[in-house]
Amino acid sequence: MSRTFLRRLSCAAIVVAAITATALPASANSVITATSVSLNSAANCSVAHLDIGMEAGTVTHEAGFVTGIDGLLDSFIQSSSFSGFSGTFSTYGMPMPDQPDRTIIGSYAWIGTNPPNAANTAEWFVLYLCDPAGNNEVLDTCYGDYGTCPQTALDGLRRLMSVDVDDETPEPGQTITVHVARCMYPVGVTRLLQGDLVLDSYTVTDGETSQVQAREFLVELTVPADVPPGSSLSVVVDCGYEDGPIVSGKRSLQVAGESVTTTTSTPASPTTTAASRAVTATPTFTG
Repeated sequence: MSRTFLRRLSCAAIVVAAITATALPASANSVITATSVSLNSAANCSVAHLDIGMEAGTVTHEAGFVTGIDGLLDSFIQSSSFSGFSGTFSTYGMPMPDQPDRTIIGSYAWIGTNPPNAANTAEWFVLYLCDPAGNNEVLDTCYGDYGTCPQTALDGLRRLMSVDVDDETPEPGQTITVHVARCMYPVGVTRLLQGDLVLDSYTVTDGETSQVQAREFLVELTVPADVPPGSSLSVVVDCGYEDGPIVSGKRSLQVAGESVTTTTSTPASPTTTAASRAVTATPTFTG
């Protein structure tokens, strides 16, 4: 049965779940094993075809869906004829409505048993920036037992973006460096928080030498000198547009020193940093 374009039986039958993912295939499944995934050479902004590798026993169903940041673009669920298949199936059909150039697309499929679970179903996922002519940029790939991978473009972006700090136990008054990688949108807001109180923040925008579009930037934030030792802090990075974030990342910190119990405590005051705050970026944006 050709799967250049699969029969789509139900757009509402697939429940999209947010899953903490790892790129490595799992091994608990004795029914079907995913062995590889790549974006098919025919994929563009109109189709999101995959090349999927597997070692299949007896399977009964298969499903897939294509998503953008705003949600579902197309989906299907149907009976499967992949029982006994071994190797790589090229051009696993994932159609979708035409999308604008450089749209972030998540292409996801599973094959196994309905309802799927990790013991009887395998899955494949590719996140990419589409190009109408097929010159796509693959951002991430994943395959494994069901539950291993992101299932939507938004889940894929959450997995893709990383937030690191150079010191997770800073001293009061210390300046820390936050490293943000793979923020795919034009505004990046980095905040140092004590609970809900903003202690320090900095916004990097598209106009600032395209640092967010470079997808990697460094920001310096300062822990106020009057934050008590032992205090729990967090660094939160919101990546998105001026009217709000699309994806967020977080790192937890603890101020160095032992906590001191007092009868009265005053929240630390926000620190205003100098206009010459250091922000650097690696300009690797391709579109």
